[in-house]
Amino acid sequence: MIAQGCETKPKEKVLLVSEGVKARLGYVKPTPAKMLDAVQIPAQVLVPNGASWVVGPSVEARLVRWSVVTGSQVKVGDTLATLVSPELGDLSSVASELSQVVKDRQKNAGRLKESVDAGFKSSASLYDAELSLNEAKAQLQRVRRQLRIRNANVRRGAKSEWEWVSPINGIVTSIDCTPGGLYSAESRCITIVEKNSVRVRVDVSEKMAASLGKKVSQAKWLATTSDEPLILPLDRREYGFDPVSRTQAFYFKADGLDIGSAGMVELLIPAAKGAMRIPRESVVELQGKSSVFVARGEGLPEPVAIKIIGRKDGDYIVLGISMEDSIVSKGAFALKSILAFK
Repeated sequence: MIAQGCETKPKEKVLLVSEGVKARLGYVKPTPAKMLDAVQIPAQVLVPNGASWVVGPSVEARLVRWSVVTGSQVKVGDTLATLVSPELGDLSSVASELSQVVKDRQKNAGRLKESVDAGFKSSASLYDAELSLNEAKAQLQRVRRQLRIRNANVRRGAKSEWEWVSPINGIVTSIDCTPGGLYSAESRCITIVEKNSVRVRVDVSEKMAASLGKKVSQAKWLATTSDEPLILPLDRREYGFDPVSRTQAFYFKADGLDIGSAGMVELLIPAAKGAMRIPRESVVELQGKSSVFVARGEGLPEPVAIKIIGRKDGDYIVLGISMEDSIVSKGAFALKSILAFK
């Protein structure tokens, strides 16, 4: 009789503890996961080659006044400054020369595209050729606009004063020439960054690029100045690897970020089929395996082993459960203690 009494008391105690814990449990339904955070890497905000314009006036002229300031947003044809130049005849010859440059670069880009399509050249060489072509086209457009402005000024009788206009849609990031100075096309008077050209560059190791490269479609910029991270779509990745660092550059579109700033990004890749997103506090370690507690009937929730395959905004992305399961999100460690007590 004494032995029987000793056996029943621990069972009653466990039952009372179990019922108390059960009343305090919280549950959550897993949600299907589409994307997961693969890795966190340092990154930098920059402007690709060909998207930043550092220019002077088309012909030698004296700067009268600026119509823009650093930070101004300009459109194609907006007035940048007013200039005085008694000799404007050179504009016609400049336009003729640029027209020939555009034709030559168009032919070169066409030949390179054929070589890339045939597998003889890298896409990086075609990308540089297209940037060079676009630069020449924009310069030609700028000169032609200024020719039209010059002709209009001549008709009005203002033969020497003319307007210097923007060749692109963009943001003025620097003004380095002062009114009263004499400047030419070689002068570095104003820097305009093409609108929507800012990119976040991430240098990914060769090993990581081999395993994740084709899966990466987005990155999450962890901005220190904002409560919400920004999701950046992939723009492109370099064709080869840096010979010294053995890294490959990935570029993500980054409208609105400050040029030159640095930070961290998390590369995002598609989640595996059947992947579920659950709160981090739902996961416990049981016998060396990651597990969650799942509601099963009227009794206490039962442990189910899972596989953690990634994270998303602090939550875990896992395999081994379904969206129909009710997962313990509050009280998982208490259940783990009861199992240990048993």
